[in-house]
Amino acid sequence: MVRTADPAKRGFTDADFPRMVKVADGVYTYEDYHSGAEKFTTTNLIVVTREGVLVADGQGSVAQTKGLVDAIAKLTPLPIKYVVIASDHGDHTAGNAAFPADVTWIVHPVSKATLDASASGGRGGAGWKLPVTATVVADTLPITLGGERI
Repeated sequence: MVRTADPAKRGFTDADFPRMVKVADGVYTYEDYHSGAEKFTTTNLIVVTREGVLVADGQGSVAQTKGLVDAIAKLTPLPIKYVVIASDHGDHTAGNAAFPADVTWIVHPVSKATLDASASGGRGGAGWKLPVTATVVADTLPITLGGERI
């Protein structure tokens, strides 16, 4: 296998995306393709438990993140309970407004500062602001959801 982020060089076509890949029981990745000056994919981690869903990161636009949310709804009728911001780059955060309003946000202090500074249309998405109630975690935060420790 070729080690590159370019989907075409990995043997994929545009029609292969977005895609959901089961990694283990209740654990999936969602991958969407982005093209422009650079071709790459943005991948999300999804953990489905008997009480709800944890998602790591969004996609690069509200429409793309809505696609992620819709794909999760096809996996399970359970709600998205947590969104972990693992990357503060725009290809992972510009669509955060598409997540349900009642999710619990978990974010590192550095990412929080980056998103707060860019909330006026930068990497956090046009006008999207990280909720004041977001849980800021500098190191680790074990989450138990549906009997699963995440």
